[in-house]
Amino acid sequence: MKKIILIIVALVTIYSCEDQNYLHEKYLADGENIYIGKNDSVKVFTGKNRVKITWLLNSDPKAKYCNISWNNGKESIQLENELVKTEEDTCETIIELQEGRYIFELFNSDGSGLKSLKTIKSIKVYGEKYVTELQNQKVQSITIENDTVHIHWRVMEGSEGVEMTYTNKDGEVVNHSVPKGENETLLGDFVQGGEFTYVTKFKPEPTSIDVFQAPQSVTAKFPYKTIDRSSWTILSVNSVAGGYEANKMFDNDFNSFYHSSWDPFYDMPYVIDIDMQKVNKLFMIDLWQRSGYSDMADVTIKTSEDNITWETFGALLFPNNSQIRHKSVEVEDLVDARYLRIIFENSNRSNNIGCAEFIINGLEGK
Repeated sequence: MKKIILIIVALVTIYSCEDQNYLHEKYLADGENIYIGKNDSVKVFTGKNRVKITWLLNSDPKAKYCNISWNNGKESIQLENELVKTEEDTCETIIELQEGRYIFELFNSDGSGLKSLKTIKSIKVYGEKYVTELQNQKVQSITIENDTVHIHWRVMEGSEGVEMTYTNKDGEVVNHSVPKGENETLLGDFVQGGEFTYVTKFKPEPTSIDVFQAPQSVTAKFPYKTIDRSSWTILSVNSVAGGYEANKMFDNDFNSFYHSSWDPFYDMPYVIDIDMQKVNKLFMIDLWQRSGYSDMADVTIKTSEDNITWETFGALLFPNNSQIRHKSVEVEDLVDARYLRIIFENSNRSNNIGCAEFIINGLEGK
């Protein structure tokens, strides 16, 4: 019985060895595959209709060429590693491409048939389609404080900053770069009422080799300063309540206010004439309701240089809503005026009128 078992084991062993040889015969017949060293640390960086590919040169002396292919091998280039080496053992190349997604295959070769194993990288290339979808960062507010303009930018994800262009007080064109993450830009050499343009910069990916810009720039204007009201005087008023005089409208206190007469009531309109004491150039007039009320309805503003001839500067229409505290009107071209006339045409609350502040922006006269 032992002899039979030994014979069976021997036959199985012989068959297994023959089967293993059969599995390897086709590879042994072709000979052993020899690979040269592959490049290390291959990186692909996106850009505008192009990519940059970098790699560390392998120390294998046979690794003479770097072969790069894409579009399923339909397009390819062969580069001599030593000729594209930029510093130490780093090599790089830039490939111009159409917008889209690409898969790159890279391997080294020695020029006589030996190759390295492949490295595969994928990347998205950006172009005009991406650019058309970009929008400019918005300005939240522009104010002037102590002869310095403050531009407050709305936070915008993806913004790499803003490029501004404007003409300064000396007539020079200034290109100003607003860095990424800056929410407030301060400028001291601006011209009141002057135009500035800006365009927002973007990177589709943090490592992009190119910076993109929104397809169109935005044109805006620097504001005018608030004209000093400390010397203004009231020339006439046809309805006023005691303790609520008309000069409360320019005392820089939004809690105090002018109010029309309660007793007796007068027929509207109520008219207030103001002397600014000098000719100013007016751009905008801003009128404020008193807090918690919506008295003012229709208001007309007139101006004059001589207190004889009057021109309408603009009209303001207030809704019957105490949450809307102020309305403003501005003109395209500055208006020269020394005298102001405020005409309260109608009221949202019987014949009552309450006005907290009357503010003017423009160029102050000498």
